[in-house]
Amino acid sequence: MLNYENQLNLGNIYSECSEMFKEQRPEFLELLNNYIDINTYIPYSFKKAFYADTGRPRGCSLYGYISALVLQKIFNIPSDSLLILILKLSSELRTFCGIDKVPDASKWSRFKQDFSDFIEKMFIDLVDITEPICQRIDPFLAKLLSYDTSAVESYVTENNPKHLNSTINKLKAFYRMKGVDKSNDDIYKQAFKTLPKVASADPSIRKMYANRSFLLW
Repeated sequence: MLNYENQLNLGNIYSECSEMFKEQRPEFLELLNNYIDINTYIPYSFKKAFYADTGRPRGCSLYGYISALVLQKIFNIPSDSLLILILKLSSELRTFCGIDKVPDASKWSRFKQDFSDFIEKMFIDLVDITEPICQRIDPFLAKLLSYDTSAVESYVTENNPKHLNSTINKLKAFYRMKGVDKSNDDIYKQAFKTLPKVASADPSIRKMYANRSFLLW
């Protein structure tokens, strides 16, 4: 458990939380539940859209879906099918998510498809909250970029490395011509931002958050 006798700093808290996550997962969930209210990070517009009258009950709350998706990332669960199985087997995880009956695979897919824009915006907004914390924990690691490659990439033009490299080279040439000194990090970030949200060949193949690859999601 966390040591409150010494002066607290973010580095110590991060280290102890990481150890607790590995060795004492029920206690780790209790810590999350006591100090982080996931519901406060869900935008009102997301709630309004989710709870709009559709003529049929959702069967699971928005908080339940979002909490489960957060746990999926924390515990590095690679697929929805495995997430569903783990939720069914773990009463601690179901309690944390406020889920009585675990939604089946079709409901998870429908949730992600129907509310993909809201989910993306919510996690993008979270960056404004988590970035300062990450900077205070470790400025060097906070500067590193990571990409989720756990999903299956689709064979579309936008996933061809030459497509992104072409954009990067054009940006470099543009800034050289303008005499503007831009770092590689800035150019790469700008190149990623220019990628469209959907693949030109198939609108159902979408770009996932924090991942330049276009995935059938």
